[in-house]
Amino acid sequence: MQSFLPSVDMIFTTVETDKASLRQFLSHLDEKEWKFDLSKVNLCDSAGIALLIEAERLSKNKHVQCHFYGATAAMKALIQFCGVEQILVYG
Repeated sequence: MQSFLPSVDMIFTTVETDKASLRQFLSHLDEKEWKFDLSKVNLCDSAGIALLIEAERLSKNKHVQCHFYGATAAMKALIQFCGVEQILVYG
């Protein structure tokens, strides 16, 4: 299973670059599942959460399953605070 690694800071200033990288990653993906690796992320704001939602949306459009893994407790709390934990599949 292939993995996508976002920037270590998933924030407003990095998300557009990460989104372009994610789209390129998915355009070359030839598997039915992939991992969004959050293990190296140190900082995440609402723009980072929006990137996670975009990853889920793009995956559904491509008919592949995205698994988010490696999220810190702080990131999981932010995801829960934003009310999007139910749409993100953790692997």
